[in-house]
Amino acid sequence: MVNAMRILVAGLNVFDSGKTWVSIAMYKAALARGFRPSIYKPVASFNLWFGYGTYMESMKRKLLLSNDVLLYENYLKVTDLSMVNPISIALAPLDPDKYRIQRAIESYHRDSQDLFQQIVLSRVSTCNGKTVHYVFPENLGKLSTIMESRVRELSLALGSTPSNIEEFKAFLVSVSSEEVLMKCEEKLSEGSDLVIIESFSDSLAPYGKSLLESDYIVVVSPSVLYILKNNDSLLNIIENGLNTVGIEALRTYYVLQRVEPINKIEIDMAPSPESLAQQLDHALHGLGIKKSS
Repeated sequence: MVNAMRILVAGLNVFDSGKTWVSIAMYKAALARGFRPSIYKPVASFNLWFGYGTYMESMKRKLLLSNDVLLYENYLKVTDLSMVNPISIALAPLDPDKYRIQRAIESYHRDSQDLFQQIVLSRVSTCNGKTVHYVFPENLGKLSTIMESRVRELSLALGSTPSNIEEFKAFLVSVSSEEVLMKCEEKLSEGSDLVIIESFSDSLAPYGKSLLESDYIVVVSPSVLYILKNNDSLLNIIENGLNTVGIEALRTYYVLQRVEPINKIEIDMAPSPESLAQQLDHALHGLGIKKSS
């Protein structure tokens, strides 16, 4: 089995850090260097309101997809999207009027930053081909009438099973979830010498083993990347944080605030992943990913 280098790509912001664009560009840059990379998005989330094309593709394929993995498919020609992304989460925008009439617009603003207040659908796929979709009725009542109708339409097409948010939150941090994600990564990365693992939201890592086994962490924010070397010091900071502030220690900002990056890279706006890949080529060289002879 190939001893692959693992690069974890994490976002500094809750939304729109640019992780997917950077992950695709890194893949292309590594490929140009003669490597056999694989790319993995263990957990993906997207907002249905901003993903009409993804909504329609999910309806068509009867598989809850995400904007990110469709970009993988488009730019990298990856197949078996349910293995590339075993857990997919669909959000829907909250209806502000339901807060306004209760004079609770401040709560609307707060809840709009909370992933779990907005989750309406999810998919869990195992690498042996089993897929289950879930719908979360408790959050449907927070939506506008037309948005709720759209979600119910997609839920019906997917054959979703009703679930609740607390059960799903517990699953995401469970041993069962980690086993699903680990097995899919192992199968996906067979024969690869570089594995790029994209995290979700502003979580430092999508699951425990992905953090423990990564060689480097690329922290992404718009226009600036930070490169962290994964070592005992970093892991000790997280372990101590878990004992004091709980899972907050697994958010990217918490670690970046306490760990000195080995490199900071400013990146320009790029019209394509190929263009961004050229900017990232030097960064890959700095990580020891040399051009093949």
